[in-house]
Amino acid sequence: MSLNVGLLRETFARVKTENGGATALGMSFYKRLFEKYPAVIPLFHTPPEEQHKKLIASLGAIVGGVEQPERLLPYLHAMGIRHLKYKTETAHYGAVAENLLAVLAEHLGKEGEWTSEMQETWSAAIAVVAKTMIHQFLIYQFIQFFKLTTKVKLI
Repeated sequence: MSLNVGLLRETFARVKTENGGATALGMSFYKRLFEKYPAVIPLFHTPPEEQHKKLIASLGAIVGGVEQPERLLPYLHAMGIRHLKYKTETAHYGAVAENLLAVLAEHLGKEGEWTSEMQETWSAAIAVVAKTMIHQFLIYQFIQFFKLTTKVKLI
């Protein structure tokens, strides 16, 4: 399936205006995440009232940069390394993906519609984001391990 960029942008624009806007979506995201996946709670040191702003900003950057890989990839690589430093595990990406899709469906389904095409588009976008972040996260871990176990200087 190719990514329907127009639909991704359209639904993200709706996030900001429907059902209490982006703040409501962000707060719902963390409420549900912490209820359904309590093991992730210790990874967060910022209250949801502030953390949701980071979520929405990240989603905005991803949706805004989806057709500009030269801009988006460095952003995702940096985010992957940051999440490694937060002690994120690769298994957490699945929890976040499931949670985001569920919250998007609930949020957008209240005042409008949430279709299977929207679900597939967001699922595909989230999968690419997660794979990119995990890939960078693994490269970073490898480099750190390599530095610790060898005397070879990396450029």
